[in-house]
Amino acid sequence: ALVFLIGVGVFAISAYERHKAGREDDLNIGFFRFLPPIFAALMLAFSLVFWKQALTAEVFALNVFSVSLLILIVLLFREKAVKFHRSRPSAPVSGNAGKQIGKNRRYVPRYIKLLYLFFFVFGLFLGNHHTLLLTVPGFLYFILFSVEDRSYLEIIRRNILKASLYFFIGFSVYLYLPVRASHNPSLNWGNPGTLKNFIRSL
Repeated sequence: ALVFLIGVGVFAISAYERHKAGREDDLNIGFFRFLPPIFAALMLAFSLVFWKQALTAEVFALNVFSVSLLILIVLLFREKAVKFHRSRPSAPVSGNAGKQIGKNRRYVPRYIKLLYLFFFVFGLFLGNHHTLLLTVPGFLYFILFSVEDRSYLEIIRRNILKASLYFFIGFSVYLYLPVRASHNPSLNWGNPGTLKNFIRSL
């Protein structure tokens, strides 16, 4: 239940970030700007189906947390990317960053670090439940079409392999399966101690 409530909290922050992104020109409305994300989080928190899953020792509470966290990361990624690419045509980037962009076309903006974090967290929580794969089309669309700028897609293309490396680092949590199976535990589903059984378990 605690993990579920944390997931609801992260969902509320994600909903606020999405609401803020949609109302960039009207953020001076005081407390009322928090009402939509609070209402959305309460709808989730008091859902009967979610509470039933939260009170059982299953994977679904952690799944709620993982999806909420991934949504938050990708929203922050979009916000940073949009700000970066909007500022480039209007004014040159100052300081060392401007020199790097001018001299080195392979300059990596800071928002790419959020992309690395997203891939790592996705790989890590894929070890909790494989239904997380159902979110891939939505996340990919959001990442690829966040910014209408050719240079943005070029930056994504150059960094996708490194981001994939972070995914496999997170996904390596599955390597715990053969390690634990080698100690003959009382619960050993699929017996992933051998390569064949390990692949079958995956």
